[in-house]
Amino acid sequence: MTSIAPTNVEAPEHLPPIFRWHEMQQKAALNPDAHWMDLAMRLAWFTAPTQALSASGLWFEGGKLNACFNAVDRHLETRGDQLALIWQGEAADEKRELTYRALHREVCRMANVLLQVGVKEGDRVAIHLPAIAEGVIAMLACARIGAIHMVLFGGFSAEAIADRIADADAKLIITADVGRRGPKRVPFKKTIDVALTYLSPDQVKTILVMSVTHEDVPMQEERDHLLAPSSPQRRMRFPASRAMRMIPFFCFIPRGARASRKASCTARAVTSPGQASPRMWFLTIVRVMSSGARLISAGLPGIVTWLTGHSVMAGQS
Repeated sequence: MTSIAPTNVEAPEHLPPIFRWHEMQQKAALNPDAHWMDLAMRLAWFTAPTQALSASGLWFEGGKLNACFNAVDRHLETRGDQLALIWQGEAADEKRELTYRALHREVCRMANVLLQVGVKEGDRVAIHLPAIAEGVIAMLACARIGAIHMVLFGGFSAEAIADRIADADAKLIITADVGRRGPKRVPFKKTIDVALTYLSPDQVKTILVMSVTHEDVPMQEERDHLLAPSSPQRRMRFPASRAMRMIPFFCFIPRGARASRKASCTARAVTSPGQASPRMWFLTIVRVMSSGARLISAGLPGIVTWLTGHSVMAGQS
């Protein structure tokens, strides 16, 4: 087994046993199935798997869960009033704190907005937002429905965005009017509008626009809608999807020439746990978060948060 932690570094005593790499390696080497099943059973399953890796090479075959349910719902009874998400803007006074209960409410509201505009299980949603709490809320709302999300880096050109929308076959985009990056303003909505000129008119059916700077941006009738998931009329309940089929959590499209890259839809959100593969540090994070520890995901969505944002912030709050 390949070592993930440096072999000459021992885990500090204050860390939970799950972070003691060598102990984990020894246990996994002696009985891999028991090791991964022990970690998997720390999650909330709708239908529990009977083994970790089947003879056909499938992880947690037959198991059914929802990433949003595990990130939010399962904590409501015992930790509903504990902080689940802390968003810090560039200015010291720009801060937003959401408890698990508040996060659950916002995610359900967002899920109902998506449902209202026609998003359903298996649909692909492109998220093109600055570093705001709604980015995480949108990811969780997609997982709750069983939709597949793709995060678009705010610094991509219109051409790069158009390529990724086409590659992922996204039918809906969640974006912002204008974003802030230090003293600069980033024209999120304008960039999306230009990107769509490279695509067929029927590629994207709906654009939801989040007001961040509250600046006026062009809105196309019927296609573009202001996103206001927190409005009182939005229902605050939405059951997590229990889809019977394998639905990926998100699509990740790497940088590089379009001909050499391929959309990778991974981390099954509905029917298997997070990064259901040998990359099962997902389960390590779940266990550590259960102790009340805080994890930091820094950077713009689509850079550092391409993977930490999906696998930590949106999968294992």
